[in-house]
This record gives sequence, structure tokens and C-alpha cells, in this order.
Amino acid sequence: MTYRIAFSREIRRQIESLPGYIKTMAKQEIASLSDRPRPPRSKELTGHPEYYRLWLGADYRLVWHVMDEERVVEVEYVGLKTPDLYERLGLGRRRAE
Repeated sequence: MTYRIAFSREIRRQIESLPGYIKTMAKQEIASLSDRPRPPRSKELTGHPEYYRLWLGADYRLVWHVMDEERVVEVEYVGLKTPDLYERLGLGRRRAE
């Protein structure tokens, strides 16, 4: 079964602002998520079940959320990996109390 890919206008702008080869890679990876929402090279984010990330080149990341019941993959971010990226997305590592 295939998954529907969902993303906002902001994600579309992020994709269009990427350098040429990274933009091509991002589009290919996003399209392939409909058949394989958890590709072998992806990693689930610690403390955030069903959120995944994938490296795009050395400095770029693709982050998405898999919703199995709805059969939807929602792209959350595609762009440069900044030091505070996951915190800005609300997906930072949770601290032990």
C-alpha cells in the first residue's frame, strides 16, 4: 500500500531554495516515501516515535512524520542542518528530569 505525501507551501519553498543537486535528491527521496515511508538509510528521532530524518548530502536534512493509520507521510522540514534544527521543530531530545 502506498502512502500519501503531504507538505505545506513552506516546505515547497524550502525545496525550491535548495541547491540544484540537493533539490533533485530531496524530490526523489520525498517521492520514494510513498512506497517506503521508512527507508533503510533513515533514522527515527530519539524520543519522537514515527518521526524520521535522512541526510541529504553532508549538510542538509529531510525530516518527516509517518502516520500509519491515515497512510500519510507529512514532510516537516527539508533544508540545512542547523545546530538548533530539531529544537526549532519541537523534536529535540527530551532531557531526563
